Amino acid sequence: MTRARLVLAGIVVLAVGVAWLIRWGTDDAYISFTYARGLVRGDGLTWFGDHVEGYTNFAWVLWAAAGIAAGADPLVWAWAGSLVALGAAIAATYGVVRLRSASAVAAGCAAGLLATNFTFLAFGTSGLETMLQTALLALAWWQVEAIERGEPTPRRLALLSVTCGLAMWTRLDSAVICAVLAVAVVRRLVRGRAGAARWLAAIAPAAILVGGWLGWKLAYYGDVVPNTFHAKVGLSAASLAQGAKYTAAFLHAYLLWPVLLGVAAIAIAGRRFRHGMPAAIAGAWIAYVVLVGGDFMEFRFFVPAMPALFAIIAEAVTIEPAPKLPRAAVRALATVGLLAALSWRHAATFEGVAEDKSYDSVHAMATFYDVLPDQAWERPGLAIRGALAGTRATLACNGAGAIPYFADLPTIDQLGLNDAWVARHGVPPPASYARPGHQRFAPYEYLVARKVTFVLGSPIVLPRGALSAITSLRAPSWWPLALLGPAARRLPDLLVVAVPLDDQRALLMWYLTPSDEITARIRAAGWEMRRFAG
Repeated sequence: MTRARLVLAGIVVLAVGVAWLIRWGTDDAYISFTYARGLVRGDGLTWFGDHVEGYTNFAWVLWAAAGIAAGADPLVWAWAGSLVALGAAIAATYGVVRLRSASAVAAGCAAGLLATNFTFLAFGTSGLETMLQTALLALAWWQVEAIERGEPTPRRLALLSVTCGLAMWTRLDSAVICAVLAVAVVRRLVRGRAGAARWLAAIAPAAILVGGWLGWKLAYYGDVVPNTFHAKVGLSAASLAQGAKYTAAFLHAYLLWPVLLGVAAIAIAGRRFRHGMPAAIAGAWIAYVVLVGGDFMEFRFFVPAMPALFAIIAEAVTIEPAPKLPRAAVRALATVGLLAALSWRHAATFEGVAEDKSYDSVHAMATFYDVLPDQAWERPGLAIRGALAGTRATLACNGAGAIPYFADLPTIDQLGLNDAWVARHGVPPPASYARPGHQRFAPYEYLVARKVTFVLGSPIVLPRGALSAITSLRAPSWWPLALLGPAARRLPDLLVVAVPLDDQRALLMWYLTPSDEITARIRAAGWEMRRFAG
């Protein structure tokens, strides 16, 4: 093994090791796991039997289903897949930069920047599809760079087409970067006067994969876009402003903007811009992020663009310069060290955006906003299931991930991501509520019409015995907002229960549609229950 390969192997091992040490899960991952479990059970890719596409990661749901079918814990299985993808993304980025610059130092610099970036490593677990998407797109880019420098054989073109098709299966928005890569391939084929066989190899695999999948979605769900598309507000000045704010926050958090400005200054001074492909990939992706209004998770949406961004930086700092500057290896190490220090400063200090909750920190999401400080995602759901299994009880909640998964009870998603009616007709929040992906809320009347048994809203955790200790006959004034979000209204009498989570804490649920059977179960389980005036 050459020294360059040993360096790459060391970087990958370091990155995977650190990602494992900071491993975490997010509530949203359990949405995918719920669909995967439904598939394994024979209910199809449904939300508790409801044909609605509340996931945006078809390939990842299939991966989760394979793990569930094998008897694996779905979160651990997801971690395993993500960590493999993390290593593949770093290796592919290394390969891209090595091809582009013919420099092992530049390639090692790009890989090192990825391996020391907190956001990149944090989403190397999480339970989400982010790293699989990133790896597939990086592998596709590597294949395009090889095709541009070599013979575009039908085999190479078909492999690239399959990779892009799988990337779009993982997330449909992969089409943004795939489109940039497609332009490069088309130019190469036109320049080489490729025959029909090569054009067919480049187009047919992706067309079959993506076209067949979209056709199946139309037949199965009645739509080619996921339900989440309808749950989000469309293009507007407010969403564009939020997307720009999210982008600026990312570039500032890691101080990438002065580095990228420096790259641009070098290019202008030298009258030569060497970074056309990575700049096109990063630029297209950033434009997309701004267009959709960003995301509520700490810089998750920028992970797929990080290979391109760090390729630009690595290539720029290792260009052979005037003799007065240090050697390329020294500049590369200094760059990795500086950006690594900035990255971990960000990791230690970032707490999310408190004033409008437009995006959250990894720590906040990992603990479910301190509802689960030990990250025991199963605890609330299993506590509910222990008392209500076998009944016709239903739930409604905002965080429609882990609680519905472990409770294994039909659940109304109050944000509409897994509910077609709420996605289209739910109550929109005020303009000041800028949180992406949380722009529809189930109204009280809808929950009553659906005869929901328990409403959780945004989970409220109280000390054990707190319901009995409340001296007022009226419910606390903030409960309606927590239970219904921006759809809050003056409520009738509130019958609430407290589900014990441990010796100190209990989960509040609004007992909206009582029944004798479920009340008997609640009493037998020892849940605290009390009625308050609205």
